[in-house]
Amino acid sequence: MNDFNNFKKKDLKTGMVAELRNGLRLITLKGDLDTDFYGSQSLMFVSNKDFINGSDYDDNLLISKNNHGYTIADKKFDIMKVYKSDIMALKHTLENDNLSDSQLLFDREQLTPEVDWSKIPVDAKVLVSNDGEHWQNKHFCKSENGKLYTWYRGNTSFSANDKHASASWNYMKLYNENECEDK
Repeated sequence: MNDFNNFKKKDLKTGMVAELRNGLRLITLKGDLDTDFYGSQSLMFVSNKDFINGSDYDDNLLISKNNHGYTIADKKFDIMKVYKSDIMALKHTLENDNLSDSQLLFDREQLTPEVDWSKIPVDAKVLVSNDGEHWQNKHFCKSENGKLYTWYRGNTSFSANDKHASASWNYMKLYNENECEDK
């Protein structure tokens, strides 16, 4: 069974096929790619009709920029699935509706559901990161205006001298003792 939650943009390789929310499939190209209009690119998704710069995606393969006339909220460009592809059968892979699950490397629909942070109790154990790769143990403080906060300097609501002493993070997930290694 694949661990789809750990598949990130950095895991993409040339020849993989990305399937967008709107059903369009694009070939992944990775390397030093020179384009006339956009200059040098390190990651692109292309088909015979369309292309999208890899820099338009965040680490979780969600569209995140507004470079080509679409908005950040235009979810139709989110990458929903990624397939490993045999380069010799690429045309078949792009057009075939019945791709084998054995070729499936990422499937957004099989990700662990998003957390409703408004329902998480204060002081719950969480893992936090600003880059999505290096994680730290913390205690949950609050969710406010779309941002997630932990108590500052390892404190909890019980030990914090200042009830506003908190830090925001780019990434947060609930701590699961069964999944985490001993430190």
